[in-house]
Amino acid sequence: MSPLEQTAVTWLTWMWTLSWQLALFVGLVTLACWLLRSSSPRLRHALWLLVLIKILIPPSMTAPWSIGQWVMPESIDRVSFLVGLNAGPDQVDISAAPLGKAETSTEVPPALDSPAAGLMTLPVILMLVWGSLGLTYWGVVTWRYRRLSQAVDHMPTIDEGPLRIGLEQHGQRLGVRRLPELHIAETITSPFLIGISRPRIVLPQTLIARLTSDDIQTVLTHELLHWRRLDTWIGYGQVIVQGLFWFHPFVWWATAQLRIEREHVCDDAVLRLGLVTAEEYGEVIMRVLTTARGRSDVAGSVIGVFERGGKLQQRLENVMRHETKRQEFNWWSRAFVGVFALLFLPIGTGTETELEAEPTASVPVVVTEAILSQATDAADTDVPPERKTPDPQIVRLVPKPGATGVSVDTKEISVTFDRDMSKGMSWTGGGKEFPPIDKSRKARWIDDRTCVLPVKLKKGQYYRLGINSKSYQNFKSATGVPAAPVVLSFTTEGAPPAIERRVKTPTIVELDPPNQAAGVDPATSTLRVTFDMPMGEAFSWTGGGEHFPEIPNGQRPRWSKDRKTCTLPVKLMPGHTYRLGLNSKSHNNFQSHWGVPLEPVVYTFETAAE
Repeated sequence: MSPLEQTAVTWLTWMWTLSWQLALFVGLVTLACWLLRSSSPRLRHALWLLVLIKILIPPSMTAPWSIGQWVMPESIDRVSFLVGLNAGPDQVDISAAPLGKAETSTEVPPALDSPAAGLMTLPVILMLVWGSLGLTYWGVVTWRYRRLSQAVDHMPTIDEGPLRIGLEQHGQRLGVRRLPELHIAETITSPFLIGISRPRIVLPQTLIARLTSDDIQTVLTHELLHWRRLDTWIGYGQVIVQGLFWFHPFVWWATAQLRIEREHVCDDAVLRLGLVTAEEYGEVIMRVLTTARGRSDVAGSVIGVFERGGKLQQRLENVMRHETKRQEFNWWSRAFVGVFALLFLPIGTGTETELEAEPTASVPVVVTEAILSQATDAADTDVPPERKTPDPQIVRLVPKPGATGVSVDTKEISVTFDRDMSKGMSWTGGGKEFPPIDKSRKARWIDDRTCVLPVKLKKGQYYRLGINSKSYQNFKSATGVPAAPVVLSFTTEGAPPAIERRVKTPTIVELDPPNQAAGVDPATSTLRVTFDMPMGEAFSWTGGGEHFPEIPNGQRPRWSKDRKTCTLPVKLMPGHTYRLGLNSKSHNNFQSHWGVPLEPVVYTFETAAE
């Protein structure tokens, strides 16, 4: 897998996990705000701010009391929907071993691999589309903001007079040490606050002409409250979030509700100052709206008296029903926000903190008893393991690979390597076949070579998981060399024969032309492999260079209806030796329907001379 594909799969994993968490979290906030609709607007505003905080928190973050621990199914926090999408065109190892044996020598040819042959796999395409549209959104918002900011630069500044004096008086009353500049606009229709490093309040000339001086002071107070509450900073945060999740309707809904509650908070703060009555303040809002002819120049991180999409009737009703004592943001309101954050911000199921989720189709090498035996024998000699093989070798797995009748009392899955390892780990997998995790305990290293995964096995089940994978390789030696990915499958006690057959490794029953055949007709247009069981949808015809058969343009390998025979279209030359692989060390998409890979096979034949 290329670095681009690895990045795309990691991004898609993160995006998928955070997207469903955001949908659930926004739903919980919406319900809480509806139940608290008569409480302090600051309370509802604080709850909506938690949505922005949620996006900054790793989606794997969890806690023993969080909802992800006791409500969410484990499978939803994995990316099993990516099965078969992340196989790429990496250069692969080609074996010179006999049929059915593990590879022993290497070349560096391109692989014909399914389902993605080429850099533009589905995760890569999705990532590029996401990035392009997100940058486009940010570009449009930035252009509009700069255009408005440049227009404000050319507007007259009010440095003295009643308006400036009133601004300073209100600033002292509110404890605002750094006052925004005050500008008058002839073309702008609605008042607003803009800027962070250089804050500016803009008042339309038409508003100054039609409103009384007391009304204008009320408008200035409203804008100063926005500045004191750092609402322009929050506005920037909303723009960033909307660019990251431009596709997510729940995020757009949350940012819209945040804008609405922002205005309710400032309305409440103005009324608490006691400068105007609720009736007078409601009339000011209406006069500002009619003066602006119902239009607002507020967008993005620009803050106004009213904003696009605001609910005016609801806002006026809140103003008219304002009760200072009832709507206080008191200690219980703060406690509610704190408890809500503790319960629902760490919403992840926790698997990604100790385990790393990975598509099941990406675990590439099946571990057999023979492989473990060879690794154990090698580890017993006097030669250091790192001198025999550059990558760590597995010498023991519990349960054993392909085991049946495993006791449900088994509390841990363990892997032991032939050398000292670093303390990282990547137990990979996904879907219902991944063993249930015992969340009361943590995956851990019990010594320098053995790592254990706590599980809660169920009776009569088939389980499958990986040790490392293409995308996740935290099982590394102490010198930083990752172990080759392997897959472990087994069934528990009480499994019927149909379930136990799932652990069987697929074998080839026929190759056409036969393996090591000579005198093959160069007019042969297809190579066929037939297995002893139904296979998955993917394939890995591996190889490259002059010995790999030419694939006709526009043609692809295909499976028979029973998914037992895969056909590779080819264009052969006379008098030529061909050599290709079915699966390899890094490409193992020839898998049974239940995800057990074919052991790598080298396929050779010679065509007849003309």
